[in-house]
Amino acid sequence: MTSPTFTSDWHTASAVLGPGRWDRHVLPLLRRFSPVRWLEIGSHEGRSALWVADNVPQVTVTCVDTWLQPWLNTTVEHIFNTNVEAHKNIVKVKGRSADILPRLSFGYHAVYVDGSHEEEDVYSDASLAMSLVVPGAVLILDDYQHCWSNGDPLAPGTKIEYPGVREAAARLLRERGDELRIVYCGWQLILQVRG
Repeated sequence: MTSPTFTSDWHTASAVLGPGRWDRHVLPLLRRFSPVRWLEIGSHEGRSALWVADNVPQVTVTCVDTWLQPWLNTTVEHIFNTNVEAHKNIVKVKGRSADILPRLSFGYHAVYVDGSHEEEDVYSDASLAMSLVVPGAVLILDDYQHCWSNGDPLAPGTKIEYPGVREAAARLLRERGDELRIVYCGWQLILQVRG
């Protein structure tokens, strides 16, 4: 098996080595489920999917992406395909999340939302994800950026890099906050579905 190839690494700093570490905040919540169904919305080159496939026991990772963003090209999709081809527990579903998610079956234990960063798209992805998850499932919104990586709140007037993610998360918590528990808040917002 060849080593994966990547052109960028946003995942390691936010989810593996940073304070939002999935091994500390996400993996313990998934121990109650076996096998685990993980849904990823926005997969880019597959780095996060590979981490999940290698670190979550008995997991199937469903990756939903268009691989058509204007700043990307067919090379990124080719890199994804090459990186995940040896992992039989990673399933690629190409298309718009708004079209794909309503066709997926109920029963996911974790959903990682990292597709579009526009408020309506993020809100739609998170809302559709809520209809697919079991009680106790984990919902991760990437690029939330509520705090600096050390956990300190952002200073007043600090530019939020992805305001659409933050606004979508605020809306989700206003409308469905009684169904969710905040596990971690920082560059990523990690939530657990109550139950």
